[in-house]
Amino acid sequence: VFETIRGINYTGEFLIDSIRMTATSSPEGSSEMNLFLSRERALALKKYLAARTEDREGVDTLFRPRWTGEDWSRLHELVLSDDSLANKAGILRILKETKNPDSREHALREYASDYKRIRERYYPLLRCVEFNFHLHRRDMIQDTIVMPVIDSTYMHAVSLIENRQYKQALSMLEESYGEDYNTAVCLMSLGYDSRALDVMLKQPDTSDRNYLLSILYSRLGREKEALKMYVRSCDQDDSKIWRGKLDPEINKLIVTYNLYKDELY
Repeated sequence: VFETIRGINYTGEFLIDSIRMTATSSPEGSSEMNLFLSRERALALKKYLAARTEDREGVDTLFRPRWTGEDWSRLHELVLSDDSLANKAGILRILKETKNPDSREHALREYASDYKRIRERYYPLLRCVEFNFHLHRRDMIQDTIVMPVIDSTYMHAVSLIENRQYKQALSMLEESYGEDYNTAVCLMSLGYDSRALDVMLKQPDTSDRNYLLSILYSRLGREKEALKMYVRSCDQDDSKIWRGKLDPEINKLIVTYNLYKDELY
């Protein structure tokens, strides 16, 4: 993980906003206990990472632990790709039709030989933590800062944002200016995407605002709203079409929906 962080920082093209750690578990035992185990796995790993670096505050700021319990979606993918299972169709039917997770796991045991293979081969793969890196292009924040207030305190806060001292800038902005546009910029730079979205939605309808809304919606898994905001941003300022290729969340929309192919290709 730290090697990946060093690699991203070394290139200088992107800055890390946050790193989402999602812990999962295998389904043997009760689903309630497995949710607890995945939670403990996520928190223990964050604690371990903090102990491996002198920058404990950085770990606390960057790493966002989450836990989802039993990873049935991943198990379904693994079973689907395994043609050696004698009762593959029956197992897939159980995975699809049995709603209660504890009953589902118990039903798999009816196929003893296949269950043995699944438990030995695939269950260990479900006990893991997935890391998702949320990045932004190095000059993205500077491109979208606005200066609606001209006073020394506000200018100092903007200077802090430009130097990526987001916590200090956020403290100043929240204390003196409330739900300000640049407050939202700080929040999204620190990985507080839901709070940033709430604040950004209250800002004037501009191309920059809608571009950042698209990024926030994308991070929060609200793809249709992300698409709508990106298209709106481009309608207001066509330079956002080319810029979108440089930001991972927006580029994903461009590729998925084959957007602006005449302009970009």
